[in-house]
Amino acid sequence: MERIILRRKMLIKALDSLERAIEQIEEVEPHHKYYVALRDSVIKSFEYSMDTFWKFLKQYIEVKHGLETPASPKPIFKQCLELNIITPDEHAACLDIVEDRNMTSHTYNETLAERIAQDVPHFYTVIKTITD
Repeated sequence: MERIILRRKMLIKALDSLERAIEQIEEVEPHHKYYVALRDSVIKSFEYSMDTFWKFLKQYIEVKHGLETPASPKPIFKQCLELNIITPDEHAACLDIVEDRNMTSHTYNETLAERIAQDVPHFYTVIKTITD
């Protein structure tokens, strides 16, 4: 049980950091000299939050439901759906989150980086809703 509490604290900290990054980028115009650095900060915070999120769910399933879990996010989200931890809509959103997380290694592509950064506030809301 303590493992879940510690993992949840890590997740809350990651989400707080992500929320601050989102707030900062919303305060600047895309042509501002710090915009790209802020956008990249949002993407990095998103990566960490997503990784912490699915690992929290993994641990939650193991401890609360006594089940073995796979070591990757998509099957974890599927288990969450089957256990009614998340709704079908949240499951679909989680799969979108995984896809964007997997694409973050290609953020040198400006168009892709912009799209991911634009999606992050929605993903933040999804993760926050599931974990609250």
